[in-house]
Amino acid sequence: TSFIRTPLSYYMVHELGVQPDEQNVVYTLTMLPWSFKLFYGFISDNFPINGRRRKPYFTLGWTIYCVSNMILAFMERPNFRAISFLLFISINGLIFSDV
Repeated sequence: TSFIRTPLSYYMVHELGVQPDEQNVVYTLTMLPWSFKLFYGFISDNFPINGRRRKPYFTLGWTIYCVSNMILAFMERPNFRAISFLLFISINGLIFSDV
């Protein structure tokens, strides 16, 4: 998430005119899913998919991550809400694949 922070900050300030409090919302939404990592590990350990515990969740997480980033990339001019929502979903997918 730190890799995207600088260009995201530049885009939000110079292109969208986002205020600092709104930027903090986006940064909070990108850090919040890390709190769910223990819960995601519990889910993958206790609810296997087709008898497998890790591989389906790994695949599902990366699929969510890639799709949400592709949607964000192909949006012509994403607004503040779209950026917030898609980054939140993207980071959730990344963490889901990392348990």
